[in-house]
Amino acid sequence: MNALDYRVGPLDERHELMPFLCGEAALDNHLKNDSLREMDLKLSTTFVMVRDGRLRVMGFFSLSALHIRVGELSAELKDTLDRYGTIPATLIGRLAVDETLQGEGFGRALLFKALKKCLSTAASVGSAMVIVDAKPAAVGFYEKHGFVLLKKNRRLYLPMATVAEAVGEG
Repeated sequence: MNALDYRVGPLDERHELMPFLCGEAALDNHLKNDSLREMDLKLSTTFVMVRDGRLRVMGFFSLSALHIRVGELSAELKDTLDRYGTIPATLIGRLAVDETLQGEGFGRALLFKALKKCLSTAASVGSAMVIVDAKPAAVGFYEKHGFVLLKKNRRLYLPMATVAEAVGEG
């Protein structure tokens, strides 16, 4: 199996959520118990990866809007943006791959899809960067893809200009 056998689209009631297990109970529970409700309330949007022609969820990510304090950014960005106080960003609140596909590049493929979605949204609604809420075990994954740790927490960021370069639109 490879990423070409899968498609990513918005979560809906037809998707099979219960078999999904990524090894992180909080992520499994969020997908199964909270994602659809949060979409109904317009708090976040969850996108799911399914094998072509099937409904069983094999991976997912969720996106929402966010404002970040400029003081939490690197000195270089802080100097450029300091006059704004806070800036708009897009949050990848959750990203996970089913245990059966882990270690095969599907996390990277999902991250790429999420970044493309963040970039396309930023063309319509201001967003200066992508922020991720990373579990401690996932920080290295995001750093490997160019994300930088914020000063005060386990969040990481990637400027939208860098996102454009990463997805081949910069």
